[in-house]
Amino acid sequence: MTLARLTRFPGPDIPAAALTGNPVLDEFLKALDRELLGSARVRLQTLAEIRDHLLERKVLFGQAGGTETGAAEKAVHSIGTPDELAGPQRRALKKKFLRVSVPTGIMFGLFMGIWGFVTQDTKNLGPVFFAISGLCQGACFGLFFGWFMTFIWPERQLMTFSWSQGQLPSTGQDVCQDVEGDFTVHYSAGMRRVAYFATVFFALTTCAFLILAIAGYHYPSLYKSLPFTWLVVLILGILSAIDLYFVRLVRREYKVDEDGILIREFIGRKKRFDWDELQRVGLLGEIRPWVPYYWKTVRYADFQKVGCKPVRMLIYPDMINADRLFVLLDQNAQSAMGQQRKKD
Repeated sequence: MTLARLTRFPGPDIPAAALTGNPVLDEFLKALDRELLGSARVRLQTLAEIRDHLLERKVLFGQAGGTETGAAEKAVHSIGTPDELAGPQRRALKKKFLRVSVPTGIMFGLFMGIWGFVTQDTKNLGPVFFAISGLCQGACFGLFFGWFMTFIWPERQLMTFSWSQGQLPSTGQDVCQDVEGDFTVHYSAGMRRVAYFATVFFALTTCAFLILAIAGYHYPSLYKSLPFTWLVVLILGILSAIDLYFVRLVRREYKVDEDGILIREFIGRKKRFDWDELQRVGLLGEIRPWVPYYWKTVRYADFQKVGCKPVRMLIYPDMINADRLFVLLDQNAQSAMGQQRKKD
């Protein structure tokens, strides 16, 4: 399997969901698909966006007169070449690969090098061996994790691409115009179950090593390497704290209705805020420039009740119904700014 095939694995063929049934449009989409990188699910994000714009342009050209085939050909010619449309996607994925693989490889390699140096007999091997071993393991893991997160695991957000006559609007805004009715913003049930399992696993493992360390302290014959046991307890404790933070994130829920938002958090109280208590909205990266790249796409909304401290709500773009909540927050923020201008 060549490197080019790895960047399109699995599903090297065009996804059936990207096809329109029109021969002219489908031929163009197939040509575009051959220029794109990533698995079928990753490429489908770009293909679905371009397909929607092609269909819209085909309808517009059809209303102006002419045959269906002629309208499809005009739509294809007006949107640009496959190479032009695929260029931004390829560059974005390559940048993402570097952003994911480099820091992940450095952290994993450093951890494995230190772990091997502490747990192994260093008299014969020496620190240079563990430094080289950590470097090799970090490079392998970083490349694998970067490949998986970039070319296999798709981002939920649709990308916005530039073309020769301007900028194609993101379909992520088009599909969420209907925001009426109640809905809940949260992660999927599968992710919640995995988060719950990880919490229980880390808690039980930490307790087991803690019991072993205490028993070894009172009965040294039970366990010879007591410092190593305490080191494992410390590492597991830190990992458990980090895991608890992400579990709270995954199990967070926002119940949205016409009056406001009910915030439900794991290990936390429920909080209810009305739309008139919304102070401002924005991107997390605008107020915390040091946050990782992915977190720069996180939206925040500040709410404040009378006589209380403001509360910041974070909405991650890969949450279910997050795009609908983004629209509502922007609408209510603009409404609040308009009312403030009238008062001034």
